[in-house]
Amino acid sequence: EGRPHSVKLYLPARTVQVLTKDRLLQGGVGIHVAPEFLAEHDLKSLADIDVCIQVWQDGKQVLQPPVKLSADGCLRLADAFDATFKLQGPDGKELKSNASLDGFFRIYFPGDYTVSGIGYLRNGPPPLAAAAAGAGA
Repeated sequence: EGRPHSVKLYLPARTVQVLTKDRLLQGGVGIHVAPEFLAEHDLKSLADIDVCIQVWQDGKQVLQPPVKLSADGCLRLADAFDATFKLQGPDGKELKSNASLDGFFRIYFPGDYTVSGIGYLRNGPPPLAAAAAGAGA
């Protein structure tokens, strides 16, 4: 081909391969909750929300016991490359994802994600958390 850095890949039809830098896969998955999501469900504090992570166990998908968000409003899954989870309110009521028929939130790649608005995932931390992280750097 005459190009020193070209790569030729032969992939079967309907196959996708994602090539990325290793540094983009570090740090796991961060789950944040935006203030507008709290307002949508008439919740006053992030302490009112529990996260239930779905994992594979003995060949079946099961929900782990609920986990609280940290004081900064984030649940960090340091070793995860993806996450499937549900949110619960203070009385155990499910706070569904409006982008999914089964109510689960799904993250497919490492990074920070925010549950926002009426129940959809937005890429990155909420604006206030991102500003605080930038100020601390």
